[in-house]
Amino acid sequence: MGSKTVNLVTRTLAGHQNYSIDAKSEPLTLVSEKDGIRTICLNNPKKRNALSLEMLNQLWQDLSKDNKSLRVVILSATGPVFSAGHDLTELRKEDGRHHHEEVFRRCTHVMTLLQEMSVPVIAQVKG
Repeated sequence: MGSKTVNLVTRTLAGHQNYSIDAKSEPLTLVSEKDGIRTICLNNPKKRNALSLEMLNQLWQDLSKDNKSLRVVILSATGPVFSAGHDLTELRKEDGRHHHEEVFRRCTHVMTLLQEMSVPVIAQVKG
């Protein structure tokens, strides 16, 4: 990750609670939390923010983080597309029923969690 990218991420999250950033690649989500507002930004514009298993697992972690003062969650995305849906390239590459079941099970868990959250969830979609 180049210094230009690190500076961008630092500015984006300045003053907010930062989550770990993998030095090998861009983080799949950018998360900030301030004054009871948690913002989760999908951050894989090269793949059109596709819901790969890794992205779904990261979303699960970001949404599940407990905070008694949380008042709202805002979902947004980098790039021109909020999300293209499932990562079909990943699904085509992975042979075997087990991986597909794991992807759809995790997706179901994330969508159920979104529906059952005790605070409002707002999707900040461009266009």
